[in-house]
Amino acid sequence: MRTIRVLCIGAALTGFACGSSVDEEGGAGAGGGGTGASSGAGGSSGFGGQGGSAGSSGSGGSGGAACDFTATTTCQVPVDLGSIPGDSGSTVKTAEGKSSQWLKFYLSETDSSIGDITLTATATLVSPPGMSYVLEQWSCGSAQPIQSGANGVIKISWSDTWGDDGGSVQLYVRHVSGSACGPSDRWTLQVKGNT
Repeated sequence: MRTIRVLCIGAALTGFACGSSVDEEGGAGAGGGGTGASSGAGGSSGFGGQGGSAGSSGSGGSGGAACDFTATTTCQVPVDLGSIPGDSGSTVKTAEGKSSQWLKFYLSETDSSIGDITLTATATLVSPPGMSYVLEQWSCGSAQPIQSGANGVIKISWSDTWGDDGGSVQLYVRHVSGSACGPSDRWTLQVKGNT
């Protein structure tokens, strides 16, 4: 004659373990091992068996990378904003970024009539809250900028002479202070011709 006894003991919160024994005439019962919890505390030992082991704990997350405000362009190879007429219309070009940056545009002459018409443009930089960037005009190879923008504004102009007086203007957006570089922490630059 054989008798089967099953005993389940609930483990705290996360798991349980069951053990069983079999009694037969003339033989001793042998208990089966308990099933361990997948996480948390280990299961209790079953009747005649060994309890499961505790689940392993998770590891902590790694920190985010620091912001890099180094310019990804150079004065010789800047972001090109294209051509902006300096003597007619009111063409506007825009750019944005979250680090220092070199940019350029071509201030073009479109009015070929005889007369002294000055070529002009105005560049305006707006820094995001909590950040400080400075706008500068440069000539590549120079040790110092031609001018720095007061309150983020630079005015460019030169007189019209005989022939085509268009020319390239190099701008540098320089990071000064602040450590944010998220999607909303971007400076904006607007360049308007014929101002």
